[in-house]
Amino acid sequence: MNSAILFAILSGLSAAAWTVCLKLGSSRIRDWGPWARNGALLAYGPNVTEMTPRAAGYLDRVLKGAKPAELPFPQPTKFDLIVNTTVAKGLGLPVPQSILVRADQVIE
Repeated sequence: MNSAILFAILSGLSAAAWTVCLKLGSSRIRDWGPWARNGALLAYGPNVTEMTPRAAGYLDRVLKGAKPAELPFPQPTKFDLIVNTTVAKGLGLPVPQSILVRADQVIE
């Protein structure tokens, strides 16, 4: 299956879609927190909660007439590591304590 199609299917983050993903042997390490909360082994990526207000400010500037090409692109400043130990146990993978200590969230 084409990875772009698979991503489109999984963007809804439904449990049924994740079941299909696991059966297909798709990647279990993702770049966004909700993936780990919904069945991925772990996720490491930008903190969406931190980025949302900055994105709103960016949109406000564009709506007030600023040209997007002339605005600096807002880069994430906070990243989250989320580890799903339930999935790790299901896959028979031990999660090192050093990873668990660094994780922003551990799902058990």
